[in-house]
Amino acid sequence: MEKKVLLVYNTCGIRGDNTEHYIKCIKTFLKQKFDGFKIVLSSCKNSTECIKQLYAEFGDEISYCLTPKLHT
Repeated sequence: MEKKVLLVYNTCGIRGDNTEHYIKCIKTFLKQKFDGFKIVLSSCKNSTECIKQLYAEFGDEISYCLTPKLHT
């Protein structure tokens, strides 16, 4: 059985804009060299501008799970 790595990066926009920090962290994750490595950005209540910046930076390099409502 082939081992794969799924990294889920949870973010939250309730307490302000941390877009630059998210970009820095995701770039660090992308430098990791694993076979079958996949990154999913999990976003709760981040602004539309934040999501646009992240998508402009990473496009299809990562996957996105966007939740505009407050859910735990």
